Amino acid sequence: MAGPRTVADEVVAELASGREAIGGDWLGGWDLATRPCPEGGDQFAGYFEQQPARDRDESEAAIRASLGADVRDMTRTERPDGSVEVLLARDDGFLVLLTVTDEKTSLTTTSACFADDVDPNPTDYLPATEPDVTVL
Repeated sequence: MAGPRTVADEVVAELASGREAIGGDWLGGWDLATRPCPEGGDQFAGYFEQQPARDRDESEAAIRASLGADVRDMTRTERPDGSVEVLLARDDGFLVLLTVTDEKTSLTTTSACFADDVDPNPTDYLPATEPDVTVL
């Protein structure tokens, strides 16, 4: 498991890249608590959204390109309500979920997991504000 600084730097950079690739103005931010991982350890999490929704196909293509993921790496689900979800999940806990509904486009993320015996303060590792993001 990597340390908190490494996993925070990765998830912040990946989400910034995803938001930039999709474009537009974003609302959201980072959770100021850590979350437990299913197999031990903890992780950072964040949530970002924009309204109105962006084009589904363009958003999906942008997030795939920004995360460097191919078809094998992501799972795409079309919901009965017409929304689309695209999920990238790795074994180390890193996760990005793109959801596009009629009303909004959202990105939900968790970092890779770090050791359970490390108890970091998320404010020491995650940005208080980010460019082009309005706090929810």
